[in-house]
Amino acid sequence: MKRISTILIYLGIGAILFAQSAEKVDEILASKTLTIGQACYLVGTSTGEVDDKSSYETAFNKFKGLKMFENKKHDEPIRFDEFSNLALQYSSI
Repeated sequence: MKRISTILIYLGIGAILFAQSAEKVDEILASKTLTIGQACYLVGTSTGEVDDKSSYETAFNKFKGLKMFENKKHDEPIRFDEFSNLALQYSSI
């Protein structure tokens, strides 16, 4: 019985942690426009460059050295071509 309780507790903690990381993805899906920071967060977490608990500004700071992000802020909307370029540059293809 103690063993089953311990397993259930660990499963519950795992579910809470997973739900916490999915919160940002839900927030991104609910937004009307994708910002540069959100795009950097998505690409950064998929490549392992950014921790899933990081803010959008922190994610943007990892990629702000790219020429396409000169004079831009993390909360500005990203164009489709910029997002495609970012995703292609950091994909494993």
